[in-house]
Amino acid sequence: MIIIAGTIDFETAAQRDAALDLGRPLQRKTRDEEPGCLAYVFAADPCDAKRIGVYELWRDEASLAAHFKHPNYTNMRDALVRSGIKAADNRKYRVDHSEPVYDPSGVPRADFFTLAKRDTEADRFALQDVMLNYTSGVDERDFVRYRNCFADDAVIVGFTPQPIVGANAWLDFVVKALDQYASTQHLLGLQRATIDGDRARARTDVQAQHFMKEPKDATLTLWATYETEFARIDGAWKITRHELKSRGMRRA
Repeated sequence: MIIIAGTIDFETAAQRDAALDLGRPLQRKTRDEEPGCLAYVFAADPCDAKRIGVYELWRDEASLAAHFKHPNYTNMRDALVRSGIKAADNRKYRVDHSEPVYDPSGVPRADFFTLAKRDTEADRFALQDVMLNYTSGVDERDFVRYRNCFADDAVIVGFTPQPIVGANAWLDFVVKALDQYASTQHLLGLQRATIDGDRARARTDVQAQHFMKEPKDATLTLWATYETEFARIDGAWKITRHELKSRGMRRA
């Protein structure tokens, strides 16, 4: 949406009132005839007898562009000019979000409380994407995609007797470990995430199927839970700590 807000000043109060009289039917025509017009108000300033306050709300840029070519606009402009404008200051503002001033409990809020909820939902999807890139990077052997899931100083726990520190060291381990498998498939369960600003934690269940190179047709199935910590780094979520908690394993 686009807001136009401003002021129009006149030499005398009589000129201001004359402009309001001329503009009143044109305001009605603009509201009735132009679909993209959500508000169109030229009103007397209650504190300044020589001033008109301007407030317009347009659905989008195309609606406003059409208004500037419409007779309603030129007729309103001409009526104001004939009335004797002394000065005018009108500005347009692009609006990316709107919500009620009062929250569901009736409290007036200066913060954008529904936007915070929307952002949290977007973060949850982004965290899921990180884990999907993690598993698909392994299964498709796309190690660039896989490495991009981690912060440089990530700590990996539970896959080896001792933690592995550093994303590059972890990647080296994974590449070597995967060499014994002809293919793998990781199936993720629903993720339970907790987000606190630029930090997050998530619990994700996984079933990992490993198809061995030798002996041929042998498989290894792992049931486990990933306990993962994330940080938002340069606008993107990265794994900072990743722990495997094994629930069971079966060879066939």
